[in-house]
Amino acid sequence: MSVRAATAILHSTFDLFAEMGGGVALGPNVQEIVRRLRLVRAAAQAQGAWSGHLALLAAQLRARASHYAAHRAPGEGADTARLAEVVRAYSEMLMHLDMQAWRDGQPAPSAPESP
Repeated sequence: MSVRAATAILHSTFDLFAEMGGGVALGPNVQEIVRRLRLVRAAAQAQGAWSGHLALLAAQLRARASHYAAHRAPGEGADTARLAEVVRAYSEMLMHLDMQAWRDGQPAPSAPESP
């Protein structure tokens, strides 16, 4: 696997944020984010690209997604401020992986389409 593969896996989590904003399956979506972060870590480690900074960004993304799911009251609309924190953590991690791919001379995969 490559850093490019890790970036593609991380890109695939973007659709989960739209579901979380709609209140759909918050717990399972957080579990899926955690599963995909494990795949990202495995792909980045295989290339020697996993760093302490990436580990911190992954922990922040996992924590913010869990916090959003735990504090969203059933029947309420999306908490856009908290969801924005989840997306910001995702964006920071994605940017770091893209920079790593660029340093390694690998083209980054195209950005996902907005939901």
